[in-house]
Amino acid sequence: MVGVTKWCCDVAPVAGLPQVGDCWHLESVADVVKLRPTLVIGSVPYKQGTVGKLLEQPVNFLAMNPRSIEDVYADIRLLGVIAGRTAQALTLIRKMRSEFAVIARAAKKLKRRVRVYCEAWPNRGLVRRRGWRSW
Repeated sequence: MVGVTKWCCDVAPVAGLPQVGDCWHLESVADVVKLRPTLVIGSVPYKQGTVGKLLEQPVNFLAMNPRSIEDVYADIRLLGVIAGRTAQALTLIRKMRSEFAVIARAAKKLKRRVRVYCEAWPNRGLVRRRGWRSW
């Protein structure tokens, strides 16, 4: 990896890499191009103007928009193949499935059904998705 968004440091050990904004607020497309990436990966939410500026550049751009856990697994598989790390990607998916299964089993043991609210994007000015699931 040659650069990351400002959000990546919250979830991965990438503190030493240059931060270049994200698909909503990209300070400078030139900063991205200067890093000479083989592939730029963007995820929702997208700002049409930002993505448009990236698409004008001589870089490959992969847009991701997972809408379910299965989509997340598919994206992990795809990125694993692209990065030449298919085995590691499949291992991660197995681990995630296992951890979700533990949660599902624990929820089934509850005497009272649990209602869960999940907001995928907390910014009220942008599109929000809400998911309710009862076990």
